[in-house]
Amino acid sequence: NREENTFGVNIVRQDMLPTLKNNTEPGDTVASRARWARIQKDLYIVDAARESGLTTATISKIENGKPAELMTIRKLASLYNVPIWWLGCFENLPEGTFAQRVYKTRIYHGMLWAEFALLIGVEMRTIEKWEKGRTMPKPKNMAKLLQPLDILKIKKAPAEART
Repeated sequence: NREENTFGVNIVRQDMLPTLKNNTEPGDTVASRARWARIQKDLYIVDAARESGLTTATISKIENGKPAELMTIRKLASLYNVPIWWLGCFENLPEGTFAQRVYKTRIYHGMLWAEFALLIGVEMRTIEKWEKGRTMPKPKNMAKLLQPLDILKIKKAPAEART
């Protein structure tokens, strides 16, 4: 299987995906889950980069344990057809305080502050203050938060989450 790399040189690519597909588990890190999900979709890094609009370097760094931005995780989760929370390992975030629960809920849904603020109907600064524990929601806003916060009660295994 010949393919031209980014340097314009023909290379022979050995098809390792079938072997890797049968010999890997998802793991519990962003790196291992990103690699596992890519392999399950029969994609090489170059293919995932092309289809996601990310660079091969970005995907490689994520699969080697470098932190990933939320928007990058969203793109890869969409491409790999897995939940954002699963790919980002967001189920492992702490939820001991109200501030932590608000943060975890927003990240779990893959939302930026502005998106979550729009969903709840408050200013973006308000979400930031809640997440940092500076203020608590007023009763009317607390009622709006109840449904998004409910997601924290749901604990699905990765196989169930992908269906």
